[in-house]
Amino acid sequence: MSENVKTVYNDSSLKISKIIGRLYSNSLTEEVFKEIATTCNFQKNLRILDIGCGNANAAIWFAKNYHVNVKGIDLSPSMVAQARENIEYEKLNDQIQISEMDFQSSFIEEKFDVIFAIDVAMYFENKKELYGKLRSFGSSGGWIVTTDYISKGGRPDLQANLISKWALAIPPTLDVLKNSILFNRVDIHKLQDASSWQLGHWEQVKNRVLECRAEIITAVGEDSYRAYLDAASQIISSINESAHGYVFTMLKI
Repeated sequence: MSENVKTVYNDSSLKISKIIGRLYSNSLTEEVFKEIATTCNFQKNLRILDIGCGNANAAIWFAKNYHVNVKGIDLSPSMVAQARENIEYEKLNDQIQISEMDFQSSFIEEKFDVIFAIDVAMYFENKKELYGKLRSFGSSGGWIVTTDYISKGGRPDLQANLISKWALAIPPTLDVLKNSILFNRVDIHKLQDASSWQLGHWEQVKNRVLECRAEIITAVGEDSYRAYLDAASQIISSINESAHGYVFTMLKI
């Protein structure tokens, strides 16, 4: 699965993200970030592991606002390069370290107070194994914060299209997701239907891509522009047609 994900988050998608702005990152807003920080009792020097950190927008926001320390990992060389550039620009090298790494096959010895896996769980078929791995990185009393797609059973054609466009694993039902979490002796503090967040996010992304059509085509070409626009449209259709939902979880170790 890792190589497939690399092809999604490649140089073209990074160039598009720069053109359309921060909307690219994920559907979590600053209000949600503040809720996470309050619930997890963010304090100076708190240790965060950000898996799939992308261009480090979340890591930078938390480091600037709460003076926490973040270890970010991502398996996309393009995203790692952009993350390091952003961190350098914000002068946060002392608080944020970024590594190009596949957390599945790498050994991470240190323990963290908060594990971030935003838009990461969706790439793994075996959810029990995934949440067990996430739990192993956390300190006792720590937190795991994730987002994931779930299957709502409608429109198999849309489900198949979404999986193929974004190199996703087959999404679990909500019950399977809950059981996978509880199997690993992790308490569910919050499990929220965040489908409206994801829908609104991707509608904004699609609109920005359309607005920036000429600039994007100049940067990455017509084929990449259409592929990205089609992928965004697939997510919107999949949620609107109840093929998929999207959930936000805060889990206590």
